Amino acid sequence: MPLVALNLSFDQTSLTVPADSTFAIAFDNRDGVPHNVNVRGNGITRESDPFTGPATRTFDYAGVPAGTYTFFCSVHPDMTGVLNSVAGGG
Repeated sequence: MPLVALNLSFDQTSLTVPADSTFAIAFDNRDGVPHNVNVRGNGITRESDPFTGPATRTFDYAGVPAGTYTFFCSVHPDMTGVLNSVAGGG
């Protein structure tokens, strides 16, 4: 799924993925500063390395159980969104 960072903001604040399945985020960092996309919640953390844009990277994450999680940039903690992990597909 695509996600863009521009002007120190994510272009989406809600993402949906299938529960318990690996998923990928095609992350387009259009800012000239480092960003990343981490997922946290329910005792689970999935991390990615920050990189400076403009550049695009695809981050692959191990699946998470059904539930609601937060995705965020560890460099700019105000950049956040909700990741919904849904049983039966995303």
